[in-house]
Amino acid sequence: MTQFRMFGDVPLSRASFSSKMIVSLFLLSLLMAYGVGILNIWDKTGFTSQTKIWRYRGAEATADQANEAAELYFPRSRSELIELTHDHTFDMAMLLLMVGHLFQLTSFTERFKQVVWLASFGAMFLFIWSPWVIKYVSPAGAILLIAGEILLTLSFLTLTVVPLYEMWFVRPLPRPRRTRTE
Repeated sequence: MTQFRMFGDVPLSRASFSSKMIVSLFLLSLLMAYGVGILNIWDKTGFTSQTKIWRYRGAEATADQANEAAELYFPRSRSELIELTHDHTFDMAMLLLMVGHLFQLTSFTERFKQVVWLASFGAMFLFIWSPWVIKYVSPAGAILLIAGEILLTLSFLTLTVVPLYEMWFVRPLPRPRRTRTE
């Protein structure tokens, strides 16, 4: 994988102050945006499987359910699910690509990086496709959505916090000296 031009073959810990600053501001902005996204999820569905089911299938008013739940949760149409899927697929894929490139510049092993990338994109697929499962297959798909949210959050934190840590808190190893024969 080619690395960002602003870093070349330089690990994050050796990047210039200016490079560290712009990348840090970018990552901190993404963390803030992700936090607002979690707040949005909490605001719309809480963190319960029942409210996630209501969000995509709608809430049927019964004696056990509050009337307000039936008023707030209308079934999502196929068109709304297509729009949601389209927007999130592009946005999340680009986001994971960008932070994945920065994560590539960390000192972790290639195997660990590959596991984190696979987990990130796997979580993205769970998060994006589980509303379809909830709506058209089974309400039990809400468990997939919650699993996707948790795994995506853990992956995203890894992809953003690790580069921040390595840029500012890891002491770079001395550069190897080149001999005249190289």
